[in-house]
Amino acid sequence: MISEKKIKIMTSLAQYEKKEGVKDLRINRYSCSDYVRMETMKVGVALVVALLLLSGIIIIFQIENVISMMRKGTIAVPAILILFCFGILFFCYVKTTRSRAEHRYNEAMVRINAYERQLEKLLEVYEEEENEDKSPKIDTEELADGKIIDL
Repeated sequence: MISEKKIKIMTSLAQYEKKEGVKDLRINRYSCSDYVRMETMKVGVALVVALLLLSGIIIIFQIENVISMMRKGTIAVPAILILFCFGILFFCYVKTTRSRAEHRYNEAMVRINAYERQLEKLLEVYEEEENEDKSPKIDTEELADGKIIDL
């Protein structure tokens, strides 16, 4: 038998699974430290690749200035300045990514715990329905008449 309570719970579960559930269950595969570490590594690799690409593009467009600086021996100062700026940028991005990943993980865990509570409620509703006595009731008056009762 379909009950209104069961329909409400199943609807909320389906909505969660369609929207946030996909991302949350993917996050739930990892422990918090592993998830934060993975997100940090992705950002770190992306920043290094971006630095290399940007440096390559700048060097290509400014090849004459770079060659003249190399002949004079003054290339070390801009290189150190670029690496210093990159280090600061890298540190800021990593810190921001760590805090954002921890926050995202904690929010996902809260939603997953609520999802699991909903599943437990649904299980309780199913168990209640299973434990209900669904056998037909026989009135004692009908038995007294001596009639045959067709079940």
